[in-house]
Amino acid sequence: RKLLIGVLSLVCIIISIILGLSAVSQWEPYLRYTNSDGLSFSSVDPQFYKDPIFNKDISYYVFKMPFLRFLRGWLFVLFLVTTMATGVVYGIRRMSGKLSMPMRAHIFILSAITLVLLAWGRVFAMYELLFPPSAKGWVYGVGYADVMARIPVQKIMMIVAILSAILCVVSIFTRKTTKLTIGFVILFLAVAIIGGGFYPWVIQKFKVEPQEFDKEKKYIQNNINYTRIAYNIKNVEEKPYKGSGKLTLEDVTQNRAIMDNIRLWDWRPLRETFKQREARRPQYDFVDVDIDRYILGGKMRQVMLSARELIFSNVTKESQTWVNRTFFYTHGYGLTMIPVSEIEEGGLPKMYIDDIPPRIHDPWQQEIKRPQIYFGEGEKPFRGEVGYLPYVIVNPNDPNPQEFDYPKGEDAVYNSYSGIAGVPINTLWRRLAFALRFSSDTRNILFSGKITNNSKILLNRSISEYVRTIAPFLKYDKDPYLVVADGKLYWIIDAYTVTHMFPYSDPMTEQITEVLSGRKQVSQQRIWGNYIRNSIKITIDAYDGNINYYLMTKERDQADPIAECYRKIFPNMFKDYKDMPAELKSHIRYPLSMFMIQAVKYAAYHMNDPK
Repeated sequence: RKLLIGVLSLVCIIISIILGLSAVSQWEPYLRYTNSDGLSFSSVDPQFYKDPIFNKDISYYVFKMPFLRFLRGWLFVLFLVTTMATGVVYGIRRMSGKLSMPMRAHIFILSAITLVLLAWGRVFAMYELLFPPSAKGWVYGVGYADVMARIPVQKIMMIVAILSAILCVVSIFTRKTTKLTIGFVILFLAVAIIGGGFYPWVIQKFKVEPQEFDKEKKYIQNNINYTRIAYNIKNVEEKPYKGSGKLTLEDVTQNRAIMDNIRLWDWRPLRETFKQREARRPQYDFVDVDIDRYILGGKMRQVMLSARELIFSNVTKESQTWVNRTFFYTHGYGLTMIPVSEIEEGGLPKMYIDDIPPRIHDPWQQEIKRPQIYFGEGEKPFRGEVGYLPYVIVNPNDPNPQEFDYPKGEDAVYNSYSGIAGVPINTLWRRLAFALRFSSDTRNILFSGKITNNSKILLNRSISEYVRTIAPFLKYDKDPYLVVADGKLYWIIDAYTVTHMFPYSDPMTEQITEVLSGRKQVSQQRIWGNYIRNSIKITIDAYDGNINYYLMTKERDQADPIAECYRKIFPNMFKDYKDMPAELKSHIRYPLSMFMIQAVKYAAYHMNDPK
């Protein structure tokens, strides 16, 4: 008996630890639950902001339901295990005599609470039909078989569970209802087995499929309406375009600005050209090529540009030491920029910005005042992946700069970092903390004489890793782009708010994933859910890592309750779009990933008629 109780105690302790750890991971659903009061999807669409089946505001499913569903499941496991453990202990006690009244009350109250939680779970089971794992027949979301079979079955199961809970309470005072209670529990299981699978299958096969369109028509319409809202493609303005098929000299003359900005260069061979002509040293690389536009000579000109980043793995093996990686090769330097439509003699691209230190060529006039790149895309095995940049240790205001800045003939120019980024590593405790974090470098960090009282360590220098560390609840575009503004280098990243909980909206599928993968040259899973908005723009200073999150919703008239919820959770994190500097605001663009997601969805959902 003692052994059994000991085993039960150990099991309870293990389950308690598991439940505790599972609750820790629910910080985001909890914060969304507690900060969503007053938020409604009526701001997104005043007509279709409630689901057509249960008539609930979509905000309930997006903000409230995820946490409530977890809480219900968490409590159910807790009370189920407690009830079972209590039943075993009392069963052992019963061997030596009848259960006392307090014991009966204890076990039946636990059973009643467990059954109530089971009934609560049936409510969520009904709601989850609005966003199933995959489409059933022609419809994604609730269809005819759901309305006629699955939802009624869930309601019956809920009623049976509640009646069973009531009988459990009654059984505290009389033994006459005990068998009836057990009968109701068996009935619940029978309804779950027969009604949960077999009955809906019969309805689908013999009532829906012979006349599928007639039965599913209004549900298909729901799918169309809510998918168009979720991907922001409902209000697309359609205009007929009849191309003449003829291009005249007059057309070219009248559209000179367009002709001057037709892109001739593909980014792949252009990147190789940059590497051959502009790398200058083995450690430099051009990770990606971006497209942007600037006003040059009074005209809008489209350009292609690439940051000259330092990739330590490109350094010769003899030089790949911890000291070189940490103190010497700390940053990239400058960029290369060309117009999209001009070439030099010999077919090479015409340069607007090139060389080290940066040289500028007409019509570009803006001097690059801060060319050092401490925060960048980093080393990427494939374009679009999260890059890698190792930590570095800098010594601001060092009278003997030791950071390699750029080559100068056979010699080199050295630099000392003076930005605001970095964590001071000027005490023994901090050294010890970082030595433990970077276990492979423990000895070097603890005993290096190059670390002084002024030293700082720069972490998370890959901008993709940087933003994910700060705000893991957002989804990020895999193509950050470089911007030159006020003589400095900045990165701009598009961030998206997404959810899997938008009723009736068709989720992002493998079809979209394949389209995006084709653009990025690598297989990437980007199944983000069934709702998306590009509500946030992020700017990062390439020198000091200063980062700003700008909320686009109010100024761009694209209501997004999810973004507003995050603003309520983190009130000091997001700035208004109007506060973005004008020199950066002029480089905001519509992200290609967002456009491609919408294009694929619009191809399937451009028709309003279910036929």
